[in-house]
Amino acid sequence: MTETYGTSLKALDAQQAERVEKIIHLHKPHLPPLLIKKRVLRIQRKAVAADVGPLVFTVPDVPAPVGTLVQTWSPVLTASGGSYLQRVDAADVLLESFTPMLDGYTAAARLASSHHLPTPELLAALRLVYGENALQPPLDKREQLQIPEHHLIALGQQIEAQRNQYEETWDEIEVAVALVKADGFDRAEVNGQTIYTARISFDKKNEHLYKTASDTANAALALQNSFHYEGYNFDSNPEAEFLDWCLSLLQTQAHQIEGLWFTGGLTDAGKTDLRAEYLGLDGRWHTYTPDFVLRRFDGKHLVVEVKSDKLSPDIHADLARHSAGEAAQTLRPVRFKNAILCG
Repeated sequence: MTETYGTSLKALDAQQAERVEKIIHLHKPHLPPLLIKKRVLRIQRKAVAADVGPLVFTVPDVPAPVGTLVQTWSPVLTASGGSYLQRVDAADVLLESFTPMLDGYTAAARLASSHHLPTPELLAALRLVYGENALQPPLDKREQLQIPEHHLIALGQQIEAQRNQYEETWDEIEVAVALVKADGFDRAEVNGQTIYTARISFDKKNEHLYKTASDTANAALALQNSFHYEGYNFDSNPEAEFLDWCLSLLQTQAHQIEGLWFTGGLTDAGKTDLRAEYLGLDGRWHTYTPDFVLRRFDGKHLVVEVKSDKLSPDIHADLARHSAGEAAQTLRPVRFKNAILCG
């Protein structure tokens, strides 16, 4: 392992020992969901106007697929231990190609599924160009059209040329997002009460960021207004400081906040639905979870993301642009899969 991976079992054991495990307890398994509005883009075909004529096909001038070309090669070992491929047959062998034929019903159904048109309309158009008696439908269902399968792509292009009128519509739908999912936690019955727990682990150097209600200035207030699970495994000092700051405001000032919950440490999809996917600068999709969610007495939620002070100039500049009706120009743009409007 030292030669191949640059490490050893002792080193791996030492790294494992630097992890700290904790058992967290879910105090509020039935938090009200966060209601969000998603804008979903739908692309649909425009309704065919009354003056648009029927679909008309022409037999595509498309050559049948060429047969498979067969050549024989053999590996040759060189004196130096290398190898290369050497042609051993004298001439190419061309295998005869087989062109699958489709009946009219099958061809119409496949075109209908790809281009979202009624199957009867497509079948009638196919009969006009592929049927011997195009003006009369077959009397017997066993009488079938013969349509080369390789014609379907060209026929699809003819459909799009005549029916390529699409429109974009945005639908706004409301979705309930579960802040916690009790089913994702371990469940046990203790003294007639249901207890929900889960095991977490984090780097030992972040152990000072693991906080319980007793670590705050007012444990009773913290349990009442926060700590839906205990303890909170923060990622940074500013996150922990934000919780203490908010709790002090809730204790000393009039407010409209019903609950303040740290959500940045609970990212397992089995335990929460509060996740969003975004396209990063590396061109790959990543998962994002906000740091805090505040619930007001009127049922609305506020989502809070704690950022480093070094990003403050860019953030304030973007806020000023937003106030002026201009687009944001941050140095780290991301694109979410769905635009989300928090209600």
